[in-house]
Amino acid sequence: NEFGRVSRRLRFSDEEILDVIGKFYRLAEIVVPVDVRASSIDRNDLAVIGTAVAGRADVLVTGDKKLLALKRYQSIKIVSPRKFLEFLGH
Repeated sequence: NEFGRVSRRLRFSDEEILDVIGKFYRLAEIVVPVDVRASSIDRNDLAVIGTAVAGRADVLVTGDKKLLALKRYQSIKIVSPRKFLEFLGH
């Protein structure tokens, strides 16, 4: 999965990965993506943005260069995993 691939590339240990996954599961909310129609967003990324909007996300963490170039969608900040970890103090 993408989370595992990215976390290993960032050199997280298996224990750190399992800890983060556990926190995600405890905090996660299942949502149905809203329909997003924006010509400035790649067609393949519309569901990602729609899910963030439906979940009332504050931040969207991604390595996708096209999404990162947006920097923001409505009130949702779009940041790289590295920037997000810096924000968390890691």
